[in-house]
This record gives sequence, structure tokens and C-alpha cells, in this order.
Amino acid sequence: MSTPTLFVGIDVSKENLEVYFQNKSFELLNRPGPLAKFMHQLLKLEVPLQIICEATGGYEQALLQSAHPHGMPICCVQPLRVRQFALSKGLLAKNDRLDARLLADFGQSIQPRLTPPTSALQKQIGELLTFSRLLIEQRTAVVNELEYFHSAQARRLVQKVLSGPRCAKRSIRGSRAKLRSQL
Repeated sequence: MSTPTLFVGIDVSKENLEVYFQNKSFELLNRPGPLAKFMHQLLKLEVPLQIICEATGGYEQALLQSAHPHGMPICCVQPLRVRQFALSKGLLAKNDRLDARLLADFGQSIQPRLTPPTSALQKQIGELLTFSRLLIEQRTAVVNELEYFHSAQARRLVQKVLSGPRCAKRSIRGSRAKLRSQL
């Protein structure tokens, strides 16, 4: 008879991780040292397990980068999926401890696909895409405000500010092309 998989729910924030497994919750620093120590502790359990966390705009990266080298199965899910799961169970309360427990429950119930490790090249491309998106959003915000600037001095300054993102965008395109050639 096979041992059931132990699901470890981890709620991620910038500084800390709220961990839930084996009916216990505890806090862990979101730093490489404490994460490596935690991965070693999980490996010592010698039971099948899977870590479940949410995508948090980058704060989950330290956890992913710590789990993958240890061969630890990890799944990074979209927060909306977990929130809908919580609502389907009638759970309206929200805090880090409850979220960690909910993530473990989500993993056990849904058994989402594992998140594969990303290569250095994939990370570079992802960072360039994120920066490109940020530049587009900023440029759009400035262009949308341009009509409210009536003085020539203000309009010249805005045009000067707008030329910076254009140069950066050309540079990003060149970097992406170089990275694509490495694929």
C-alpha cells in the first residue's frame, strides 16, 4: 500500500512564509538559508509530499528556487483559483494561517500540475517581458495625461520623458532577439 501524499501549504509574502502541514502552522523567513534548512527537514520525512503556494508577483521565487534543486515537488497556483476554491467551501475569512491551510487543502483536493524549474534563459526573458510591460504601462499613463498640459515647457518635458521608454523598448527588443537566438 502506498503512502498518501502530504500536501504542504505555504502562504508567501515578501518577508515571511506561513507554512501548514501535518496539522501544524508556523512562520518561516522568506530567505534562502531558512528555506534550504526547511527543505532538508522535509526530505528527512521520507514520505511523498508536494508543496503548494500561490503566485505572488515574484515573492514566491525564493521558495521555487529552493525547492527545485532539492527535487521537491512544488506547484505555484494562481491566487484566483484558490480564492474560488475557498468560496466554494464557504470560507470567507482570510489571513496567512488560514491561507496556508487552504493551500494544503486545495492541493489535496485539486492536485494541480507541478511547476517545472525555469532555466536562466527563461528567467531573463521573463524579466525583460515584465520590464517591457511596465514601460508600456508608464508610457500610456503619461500619454493619457499629456492633453492636460498646456504650457510649452510642460509639453516639452513630457515629450522628453516619453523618449526614454522608446529607447529602452528598442534596447529590450535587441536583448530579446539575442536571447531567442540562444534557444
